[in-house]
Amino acid sequence: MASDEGTTTGGNGSVRLTRAELRAAFFAPEHAEIHPTPINWNGITLDWYRPTIDQVDKARERVSAEGRNFMVQMIMEYSYPEGNHEEKFFEEDDYDKLVALPLSGEFNDVVRRISEALDLRVEEKTKN
Repeated sequence: MASDEGTTTGGNGSVRLTRAELRAAFFAPEHAEIHPTPINWNGITLDWYRPTIDQVDKARERVSAEGRNFMVQMIMEYSYPEGNHEEKFFEEDDYDKLVALPLSGEFNDVVRRISEALDLRVEEKTKN
């Protein structure tokens, strides 16, 4: 069982933090801050907010159950007008309209930016 006793110094003079100190650093509020990723699509700049791990899992379940496109779902769920995190930009009824849009370089750029934000380096992973 891990000890929560005070900070100790290792044999080489390095400082070893206690379990409690490590946990406090790991769960510090700055790690939970949400920073928008600007995405540009069809002449509009939107703020895309990275979802939590739980939200991604729920989105994957929905995508699987309903046969939806994962990236379109991510765009719909987490895009807000630039500078306004109060009201989502897309509505639920927009899904069919979004998937009916012609595939474009702008859309590919949006997918790339979201993939980078989620660390889904698709091209790199499919090469390996």
